[in-house]
Amino acid sequence: MDESFSICDNCGEEILKLNFIIHNIACNKIFCKCCICSIIIKKEDLYMHMQDHQSVICSCGMKMQKKEHSNHQSNDCVNRNVLCDYCELEVPLSNLDEHVIECGSRTDVCEKCNNRFVLMDLKIHICYECPMCSKSYPNLDHYQLHIYDKHSDI
Repeated sequence: MDESFSICDNCGEEILKLNFIIHNIACNKIFCKCCICSIIIKKEDLYMHMQDHQSVICSCGMKMQKKEHSNHQSNDCVNRNVLCDYCELEVPLSNLDEHVIECGSRTDVCEKCNNRFVLMDLKIHICYECPMCSKSYPNLDHYQLHIYDKHSDI
């Protein structure tokens, strides 16, 4: 460090020695260091900042600092709501497997081939569309049979 600078005990900044006394008075009047996370904050914001360090217990039972709770609820909490792939309703993550088994077991009709499928299968269902007549078939065997029967002369 250059000898013309001193380190402020309050904020840790290098301050020109010429300005050090004035800086030190102003810095100690306006700023303080958090005793928990060591960041430098305005004294007027200290109360709100300390609120973030308070412990809270999430509905899932996990204990954390208040400032971490929102992120936890959005990303990690087993009680957070997630969308069902089949009905697009919000379901607690802890109940999702049970919900998906029931919801995905419903049936619906494929709009291309007009065959009925369990929703779990419909999501991965592939229709085979004839390039000659545009008819759709639910599986490769039916499609190949159609080509052989109807278009084998081509």
